[in-house]
Amino acid sequence: YDSVSPGGTAEGESIGLFLELARALRAAEPRHTVELVALGAEHARLGGGFLGSRRLVRLLQEAGANPLVVTIESTRPGRVAVIGAVDELAAAARAAGVRTVAVGESEAGETASERHRIFALEGLQHAGLSGPPEDLGTLLLEFLSARQRS
Repeated sequence: YDSVSPGGTAEGESIGLFLELARALRAAEPRHTVELVALGAEHARLGGGFLGSRRLVRLLQEAGANPLVVTIESTRPGRVAVIGAVDELAAAARAAGVRTVAVGESEAGETASERHRIFALEGLQHAGLSGPPEDLGTLLLEFLSARQRS
């Protein structure tokens, strides 16, 4: 995870954000279930790629689960970009003071768009996030805190 992906983004920051989010959630002791899943083989050319996303969809279907799936697409400077379930994250973004911009599939980039389609085609709500790690972490913690209160 310390190499450059085909999209040119260093994966290390995303993994660091993922691990820090897990640590912060453990400390927050939410009263609801939060499952963090690292998706593997997303850039594989086998079977159309996105093998981790496709497997997660199958596991959720087999379990009869219909959660909101949030993926960290990339870390990069600028505002947080959201593809997909924008409304689900809007209140949390406002509460956290994080400026977001909704992007369509054509603007999100090939990887984010394809991952979004994989979840959406199976009827799962999905939001893909890109942006500065600090803002992504703040937004996700606020979002998960708000969900536990509802």
